[in-house]
Amino acid sequence: MTHATDPPARAMTFHTPGRVFLFTFLFFPVGLGMYALNALRRGQKRMGPAILILSAFVGGLLVLDIASGGPAAGMGALGFFFAWSLFHREEALYERDIDMGAEKARWWPPLLFLLGAWTVAFLLTVLFIGS
Repeated sequence: MTHATDPPARAMTFHTPGRVFLFTFLFFPVGLGMYALNALRRGQKRMGPAILILSAFVGGLLVLDIASGGPAAGMGALGFFFAWSLFHREEALYERDIDMGAEKARWWPPLLFLLGAWTVAFLLTVLFIGS
């Protein structure tokens, strides 16, 4: 039973399908991580952490690939189609969550993470390829 003096429960926050698409297209481990966080918030206790671990692993591999002279571009058409499939998978679930009182997650934490990953890749490139 809640009382009038109890603080309101903090609403669940979810990343929008459009942002998941954008970040997946720019650097798909970040978008995949956003998707995993949405899955965790929906109560998917196995799939959410599994995708989050996969996202971190693939992100690390991509940063090392870029640092060793690999292409700095995204995944091209494959990245687009992967982002598009996550967008469509997330769209109906997101609408349902918003209808149930959830809120949009902030846009800037994934952006900071993305910029951090690119910075690490750049610094590793300068350290390993520049020497």
